[in-house]
This record gives sequence, C-alpha cells and structure tokens, in this order.
Amino acid sequence: MQSVATVNESGLYSLVLGSRKPEAKRFKRWVTHEVLPAIRRTGRYALPGLAPTPASLPSDKQDSVGALLLIGQAVAQVPSVKPGIAMAATLTCIQENTGLATETLRRALPATEDPICSLNATGLGQLLGMKAKDTNQHLAACGLQIRNQRGEWELTNAGLHWAEALPYCRGGHSGYQIIWNPAVVSVLRELA
Repeated sequence: MQSVATVNESGLYSLVLGSRKPEAKRFKRWVTHEVLPAIRRTGRYALPGLAPTPASLPSDKQDSVGALLLIGQAVAQVPSVKPGIAMAATLTCIQENTGLATETLRRALPATEDPICSLNATGLGQLLGMKAKDTNQHLAACGLQIRNQRGEWELTNAGLHWAEALPYCRGGHSGYQIIWNPAVVSVLRELA
C-alpha cells in the first residue's frame, strides 16, 4: 500500500512560490520578472521559440492549458527532474484541471521535430525482430539498461540518451516503464 500526495494548480503555485530552494527561487524570479509582466503588458506569455497554445483547443481552455504547459516546461528545467516525467505530470494536471482527454491534447499540441520516445520493449523488439525479453537482454548487453536491486530495468547513463523512464500506475502497482526512441534501433543493430 502506497500513499500518494497530489497538488492542484493553486497548490503548485503556493508550494513553489513559498519554497526557499534555489530551483524554486529561479522559478519564482522567472514568473515575477518575465511571465507576469508580459501578461500585464500583452495579455499573454509565450516562451521564445515555443508555439502558442493551439487554437484547436476549446477557447475557454486555451489559457489554462497554456499556463500549465509553461509550468510543466519550467519544472522540466529543475535539476534531477526528468523531462518525460515532467511532461506526464503536466498532461495529468491539464486533464484534471480542464477535463480535456489526453488524446485531445496530443492532437492539439504541436508535434516535436525530433523523434520522441514512444516504444516499449515489445514495440522496439518488433522493429528488431525480437521478443520483448530478448530485446531487454540486448539493451542490457549494449550497456543501455541494467536490472536494479528490485529486479526492474533501469536506464544507464548511456541509455538516458535513447530513452525515458515514465511513471505508471496499474492494478495497485506503480513504477517506471522505459520508453525508447525509435532511433536507438540503428545503434542496437550496429552493436549486434
């Protein structure tokens, strides 16, 4: 049995703005010196180079989604926070605060230009012509993952360039699932 603490949007602001940690201070400075003044002057804020929230979202949801995406992007910059985990938490927060389904968000948000981590061991194995178990062994032999003390697969430093460990919760069990970038296939074929 595990206990989980959750926080809503206003609670997130309270936690971050009340924290004395250096990471929170940098976030606070960014919000108070860049985000809020830009919103006051122009009515909106967008990160340089970041596309604005897509108009394909319902108009009453666009501001909330945009604000939560900015927060998620800032959280992803905090040292020791993995980008995939920050994005998963951001999407969950958006869904809980707006009622929009994750699939609606995925269709509305702009696609990334880089290939994203999208394959579990089974999907990666299909590209390699292997079963998931063999794929995991091959990834380990190539130095991209190892078994931890609990017997679960964990990324090595080399593996961090090719995959993300995303949180999941199913049937009362929670943990991390490794999701691989499809580009790792060429590396695995070279090392085979």
